[in-house]
Amino acid sequence: MIEVVLEFVFGVVGEILSQFIFEIGAEFGIVSIKEAFEKKKEPNPVLSISGLIILGLLFGFVSALIYPERILSKYKVTGIGFVILPIVTGLVSNVFGNWRRERGKYTSYLATFWGGFFFSLAWVAVRWFLIKS
Repeated sequence: MIEVVLEFVFGVVGEILSQFIFEIGAEFGIVSIKEAFEKKKEPNPVLSISGLIILGLLFGFVSALIYPERILSKYKVTGIGFVILPIVTGLVSNVFGNWRRERGKYTSYLATFWGGFFFSLAWVAVRWFLIKS
C-alpha cells in the first residue's frame, strides 16, 4: 500500500518538476527576447495567455514525443492532471514571478498565476489527447 502512495506522490512531483523546468526555460527565453526588443508597455493579457497556450501545446507535444506514456498510468483516476497540475504550476509561477519582481527583474506573463495555469493546462491537454492508454 505504501508503495502505491509513494509511486503516486513521486509521479505527481515528477510531472510538476518537468513542467516547472520547461517553464523556467520558456521564461528565460521570453525574457531574453523581451529584453532584446524591450518596449515600456504593459503586456496585453489576452495576447500573452494566447501565446502561453501555444507554448504549452508545443511543449506538451514535445514531452509526449520524448515520454509517450501516462505518468500515473497505474491508477484508475484519469484526468487528475487537469485539476492539480495547472493550479500547482500557476502557484509556483506566481511565487517565482514575485521573487524576480522583488529583485527588480523583468518577468513575462508566464510568471503570473494565470500565465502558469494556462501554460500547464495546455500542456496537460495535449498530452492527454496524444497519449490515450
